Amino acid sequence: MLRSKMKNAYNNKKTILNWEKYKSQRNYCVNLLRRTKKNYFQNLDVKDLTDNKKFWKTIKPYFSNKGANSNKLLLKENNQIISDETELAQLMKNFLVNITKDLNLKNDDEQTLTGSSNLEDIVKTFVCHPSLQKIEQCFSINKTFLFQQVTENEVEKIVLQLDCSKASPYGDIPANMLKETLDTNVPILTRIINTGFENKSFPSLLKSAEVCPIFKKNDDLDKENYRPVSVLPVVSKVFERILYIQIEKFMNDKLSKLLTGFRKNHSTQNCLLNMIETWKKVIDKGGTVFAIFMDLSKAFDTLNHNLLIAKLGAYGFKNDALLYMKNYLSDRHQRVRVNNSYSDWTKTTTGVPQGSVLGPLLFNIFINDLFLFISNSSLSNYADDNTLFNFGFNAENTLSSLSFDFKIVKEWYFENYMVLNAGKCYFMCLGKDTENKDFYFEDTIIEKKEEVKILGVTIDEKLSFNSHIKTLCMKASQKLGALSRMSHCLNKTEKSLIFNSMIKSHFNYCPLLWMFCSRTSNNRINKLHERSLRVIHNDETNDFNTLLEMNNEVTIHQRNIQVLMLEVFKIKYELAPPIMNSTLIRRENIYNLRNFQEY
Repeated sequence: MLRSKMKNAYNNKKTILNWEKYKSQRNYCVNLLRRTKKNYFQNLDVKDLTDNKKFWKTIKPYFSNKGANSNKLLLKENNQIISDETELAQLMKNFLVNITKDLNLKNDDEQTLTGSSNLEDIVKTFVCHPSLQKIEQCFSINKTFLFQQVTENEVEKIVLQLDCSKASPYGDIPANMLKETLDTNVPILTRIINTGFENKSFPSLLKSAEVCPIFKKNDDLDKENYRPVSVLPVVSKVFERILYIQIEKFMNDKLSKLLTGFRKNHSTQNCLLNMIETWKKVIDKGGTVFAIFMDLSKAFDTLNHNLLIAKLGAYGFKNDALLYMKNYLSDRHQRVRVNNSYSDWTKTTTGVPQGSVLGPLLFNIFINDLFLFISNSSLSNYADDNTLFNFGFNAENTLSSLSFDFKIVKEWYFENYMVLNAGKCYFMCLGKDTENKDFYFEDTIIEKKEEVKILGVTIDEKLSFNSHIKTLCMKASQKLGALSRMSHCLNKTEKSLIFNSMIKSHFNYCPLLWMFCSRTSNNRINKLHERSLRVIHNDETNDFNTLLEMNNEVTIHQRNIQVLMLEVFKIKYELAPPIMNSTLIRRENIYNLRNFQEY
């Protein structure tokens, strides 16, 4: 207050004396603030859980604005900015209700979309569906599936695994309360689950979800740029985990090895690495690669319940299991929550809840038969991100084969009530003889790109990843600047912790894709790494290698080599996903090398 008073005095009468008084008081306030911040962080023990939360709550706003929109949602509708929370919730509810009506979905008999048909009608409706015919053709049903009764030990194990930090609906039983009352609630939950299996019914109270709109990217005033994440009752997660374990065990050997989304030990790196290594092998031999990066409109929201039930039956689910799953999917309700305001309840007839335990597995089962239709090309898949590509040594034949399979994929989407968004599909050419090559989608040319960002990685037509590394370094450099500005408040341990979690973490994502980059890109990474170490140790004299030794670490490239060796180890001992077995192939020598030793 004194500083502001002196500033006002100087502004009213700009004399040297008033300026010196204001300058002295201003510098005193700045130094006092710096000392206070420094004392605050130095008195925190980041190894202690309570202090650790305080530390990150204070630090994160300096490095990331992720989630900044969650508490102050604003939307633009009819050229007006809407800020009232109740009105916002109602607007988002109406948008989600009509989200599939605005899409050009296949318009069959209304029964196939409402989810109100009985089991016999569902089987009769889809008996000639291409997906079901292909599943029955490719899979022989040696064993069938039926939900098994669970024990109290199984339920107790799942309850103990609940994450108490996850959100729950208003008035719901908290996860920590379930854990604290295990002796009382586990027998009751076990009895309800087993009774549900016998009666083929899922508890109706567990079908109601609160939808929270989570901002994705681009314009935050556009309601289409928000992802509807369903917050379900905590008890429903216990029920769904039981279903997930049993269904996943039965379906695991039936799911395609190319299906890498939402699966244990699978990652985006497996998906992209398999695709990129295939391209490299072809290009190294003088071949050509053509790829279509496809985008689906609201894939999780358009999933047809009745068709999913029919597919489960084709894979071997017995009638009792189908009736239970039909009951699980039907009569579901949701409402939108914006802070403490809610919309009206509305019924959902399509889609799987985004945020549920079972939803991702059901989505994988639904799209699994897509891989059975593709014969000439290859499909790289992670959730709803699909890349169709073909390669060969004759550009014309390769492009023709890609066009043939693209029509098949497009037809599959249509028959399965999904919509391909042509405006967000891109075409890329790699290798030789790619000049003047175009690709058409329903008489509309698909935009040809020299680089495309997919699953968080920017892929260029030269597979150099220079643009991707440049972006990584730019993001990391911005956060390094924030660390430099507040380094005077932090000790060495805290600065190192922020470096590893906020800066170095950028280079931990899919490193096997870009690790063999150009020397220029590698030098760019090393310079950023060196700058970071100088900030951590407040050292401007020692060289890079000395700084690495002081911090007990290696360069990013050496770390990536360690990651590669770990992946090779997993492949050798069959610990990696099946998709990796064809990505890195072990070369067998016909003779023993000089230093060969048999262990």
